[in-house]
Amino acid sequence: MSNGAQQSAAHPDIRTVDEIAEHLGVSVSLVVGACGVLGIDPSDGVQQSFVDPIRQVVLQWLREGRNL
Repeated sequence: MSNGAQQSAAHPDIRTVDEIAEHLGVSVSLVVGACGVLGIDPSDGVQQSFVDPIRQVVLQWLREGRNL
């Protein structure tokens, strides 16, 4: 189990990029890219409060035709 997955299980307010990507229906690379734009380091998981800003970036990119 990866560190991020362990944290997610231990802390329900922490999500892995895999979980966020699955939830949004997009690739992990798109979520990682959105994290980078927002200045979030996703290596140890992402706080639940950041999921909506990530979703907003991903939606904007999809509107622009980006698909990493």
